[in-house]
Order: sequence, then C-alpha cells, then structure tokens
Amino acid sequence: MSENSMDSVESELGTGLQSASQPLFVAPQNPVADSKACLERVRQLKRKANELIGDLNQITKIQETELLQKKKRRSAVYLDGYKRRLDTFQSLNWKFVPELPARELAEKGWQMKGIQYRKVDPYFSGPESVECPSCSRFVSVVLPNIVEVPITVYNACISHVREKLTTAHENTCLFRSPPVDYFPELRNSPKNLKKFYQMSLDALRRVDFGEAAGHFDELDPFIRAIFGELRPNELLPAAYALLHWRPKSGTLTRLECELCARDLTPKILPDFSHPSSQHYACCPLLDKGEDGDTPVWKEMAQLCVKPAEGKVIADLYRVETKMSKSLSNSSLNNI
Repeated sequence: MSENSMDSVESELGTGLQSASQPLFVAPQNPVADSKACLERVRQLKRKANELIGDLNQITKIQETELLQKKKRRSAVYLDGYKRRLDTFQSLNWKFVPELPARELAEKGWQMKGIQYRKVDPYFSGPESVECPSCSRFVSVVLPNIVEVPITVYNACISHVREKLTTAHENTCLFRSPPVDYFPELRNSPKNLKKFYQMSLDALRRVDFGEAAGHFDELDPFIRAIFGELRPNELLPAAYALLHWRPKSGTLTRLECELCARDLTPKILPDFSHPSSQHYACCPLLDKGEDGDTPVWKEMAQLCVKPAEGKVIADLYRVETKMSKSLSNSSLNNI
C-alpha cells in the first residue's frame, strides 16, 4: 500500500471517530426563548391562515351573490317572455290541442305563429303552428283525428311533435336549455315572499270585489301568519293575494294571473269560489311541490308559517325538558 493511500485511510478514520464522539442530541442553550419563538411563529401562521380563509369566504360570497343575481335577472327576463308567449295562445284563432297545452309550448320558447304567414305558406301557418321568437324556427302541431287512426299512430305523432319542440330550435337558441324556476327569489327568502304577499294585498285592496263573499278555513292559518289580523272585508283580497292574483293593468274590476294568463272579474263569481279554482289547469302554482302532493302555492305559503310553528315546537320541547328535570330532581329529593 502506498504512503498516500495510508494517509487517506487515517484521515477517514479520524473523521469517523470525531463524528462518533459528538453527541446525537444537543440541548438548546435557552429552551424558554426557543419555545416562545416557536409559539409566536405558530401564532403568525394561524393569523395568516385565518386571513386567507377570510379572503376565500369573501370571494365565495361575492361569487354566490353574483350567481344569484344572474339567476334572478335570467328568471325575470324569461318570465317576461314567457308571459308574452303564453298570451298569444289566448287568441280565438289558436286551435286548442289538449295533448299540447299552451304552458308546455310557451315554456319551450314557442308562441302562436302570426296570421301573416298564411299567404306565404298556407299549410304550416296560423292556429296550428308555432314559432320561436328567438331563432324564428317554426313547428307544425297538426295532429291526426284520433278516431281515424290507431292509437299507436296518434301517440307516435304526439311524441314526434314534443321532440320537435326542443330539437327544432337552432343549436345556439337559448330555448334549447331547460326553463328556469318561476319563483327563485321567493323560494329562497321567506322575508321576500312575505313582502310579495303584502304588496299583493295592498294592490288588491283597491279592487272592486262587490258583494262577493268568501271564507276559506284552509287559508286562515296562512292569512293570520302572513297578514296578521284583518278586517272582514279584507279576508277575500288576502285569499286572492295568497294565490298570486294581481289587479289587471288599467282596471280595478278585474284580476289576472301572470303565470297562466287567466283574468277574471271577482264580483261576478259565485260566493265562496276558491281562488285556486280560478287558475287555468296549466298554471305553475297548481303544480305539485317537492313532496309530490302539496300544490306549489301552498308549499310557498307554508314557508311563511313554518318558522312560527318551529318556534312553538321548540318552546314546548324546552318546557317539557324543564318539567322532566324538575320532576326527576323532586323524586331524588324524596328518596
């Protein structure tokens, strides 16, 4: 072995012995100061994390608010167009097709095609065809006579027309998307819903109901919870307010529903005519709610009543708990 290699081995052995002689754990010179510095560092990190979480919550809240406002604007725009489209089917020129109700046509973006098209296309015009005001497409809703064709053929024609109500739109037409909720700002806020009912009642107070009478036990709990104590002559307007009736524009003798385009004169109706029975069958207010049984109008009215019921139930539970505790304590004292 050369002299150089011997020197390198000795140096390596010396380094290994020196490192082996060093302690594996070195105690801190000032443990109190080190622990304080570590604690302060943890606090700084915690403050920074809280700030980041606050910023994220703020950003999320802003995004949710913008999304809600966007949905509200879209709903308002959609409803305005929906009402105009639905009104076109109230014309006497429209040929009523029971299997294709006006609401279904209006929801999917269709309105009755104008009579001016008759000269251009006499087959697909007038009261048996519909057009889209957005993409200008049109669809014939002519169905064969049900007594002249097999029922399977008749049902196939209905299915074909219903499919066309969606696919006949241009690919970029906004009506290819599903319709929006009719009551987004009301379902999400009982406060806004109660305000809506109150504004409806204030408007209906000016309407001439004549000598019409109406007292509905089914509506009494909602009227008391939403409007409080009312005079006898205000009970009927309040009942119509719960069913979303509003005064017809330009008159104080007629009412209208903006969701089914129905209008009526309340003072000539038979006494005790339920406000819900005056809506068209296609009105969204008469749809079944989330439980599949309760009408939408009642489901919405319950939103203004349930908080009070919940408070009563909670109060009863607290009273029952206190009584049970007092009884148990008294029984223990008697032992």
